[in-house]
Amino acid sequence: MSVLDFQSPRETDDARQLNGRQPGQGVRRASSRQPSGVALPEVALALADRRSGMLLRHELVDFGLSRGDIERLVRHEQLIRMSGGVFAVADLAKYADQRYACRVAGHVYSSLSRDSSRLSPLAGPSSLVVDRLPLWRPPRQVFVSRGHEHGRNERHTTHSVGPVPQANLLVGVLSGDADERTFARTNTVRSLLDAARLTDFASAVGAADRALRRGLCDREELMEGAAAMTNLKGVARARRLAEIADGNAASPGESKSRVLMHELRVPIPVLQFEVGLRNGALAIGDFCWRSHRLIGEYDGRFKYGRLNPSGKPPEDVVWDEKRREDELRARGYSVVRWTTEDLRDPKRFAVILTEALERERRIAWRGR
Repeated sequence: MSVLDFQSPRETDDARQLNGRQPGQGVRRASSRQPSGVALPEVALALADRRSGMLLRHELVDFGLSRGDIERLVRHEQLIRMSGGVFAVADLAKYADQRYACRVAGHVYSSLSRDSSRLSPLAGPSSLVVDRLPLWRPPRQVFVSRGHEHGRNERHTTHSVGPVPQANLLVGVLSGDADERTFARTNTVRSLLDAARLTDFASAVGAADRALRRGLCDREELMEGAAAMTNLKGVARARRLAEIADGNAASPGESKSRVLMHELRVPIPVLQFEVGLRNGALAIGDFCWRSHRLIGEYDGRFKYGRLNPSGKPPEDVVWDEKRREDELRARGYSVVRWTTEDLRDPKRFAVILTEALERERRIAWRGR
């Protein structure tokens, strides 16, 4: 039996930018003004930090807060009411992926506190939260597996993916739970396939790329799992995910780029293409169309902002990129770039990429 927790997915700013929101956009932000005489106890904050920011109403009461105290914390935007008796600590739920992880955790813990026998296995994107796989566009419902696939429940809080074979289920124990309560979930392969057929496809591809990169599953398992799916809604999307998932994708932006490339039906590029430079260094391009001598680069803003991996000032990163691009041109390669904003506008991305491919095709035909 594995030990599972509900900490938020380890997602970069790059993935959150793909969702089109900056910190605090589309979510109530924590107020700088403390409610008079009311604050969340440190023990409550520590508990919430281990559970994606989630706290249950009865836990808040056990920590000494009255119903009025809880309502004041909600009004002053220190707590976010998720559903029923489930709350999120605002400072721990600023992003869509954090809020979704909190929603899933609330579903499990509140169900276990009432009647554990009625807790259906987590499935699809909700099960992927446990794997800490990136979901830059999570759904609003908690996905579970029940004996039939009839969509949402009467309160629109859960969505059934239908029955799954027993072989596709895992059992885990809640991390840090004194009673060592258990819950069930679908395994990584089945979760990815259900996420692809029932939710945002590009988000599912990003999660699948990360799962392959981390060794949580392999391409053959995805292909076998998709082939075994029959008479299910969206099964073609699940099979498509198994075909295009690639662990060489280094970022969610690269995953999103590949989904758009498949929709455009452009030639399939090589990922993480290595080119030896004249100075002995090795340049690695995100994408390469070798027959066109074209390298494609996705430039997420995190690369040039305060979280850029090199730690260098943005102006130094830009200068290094220019020198690198000059070296690539000296080796006979052209470079085309696109940004997060381009990925949010598929038509603009299509123009950027197809024009670059056509230009290099004509150059290759005439001879360089």
